[in-house]
Amino acid sequence: LLFFIWYGVVRFSLETLRADNWTFFGIPTAQVVSVVLIVVAVLALAWRHRPGHPLDDPPSRPEAATWGAIGRPLEMSPAAPPESGASDDSPRESDDRRPE
Repeated sequence: LLFFIWYGVVRFSLETLRADNWTFFGIPTAQVVSVVLIVVAVLALAWRHRPGHPLDDPPSRPEAATWGAIGRPLEMSPAAPPESGASDDSPRESDDRRPE
């Protein structure tokens, strides 16, 4: 969404330098489209980040997640320990043995 806002602002500002462009009631058409794009992107961004909006679902495999949004906190029962990402029998970088 930020890209669409950035693109609309840049396109709007560059259209002032262009000569002989299409106009809509005296306003360059590309500027009208840019303003519409900016407004839609800002509204979508405001809707997405409004107060009380539910967070994303938690990752299905949090131990393998290396990037992205954290998501909704996991509800874990106190009796179940958290799962670790690597097992003890997996080869490490320092091991000289090769996987079979």
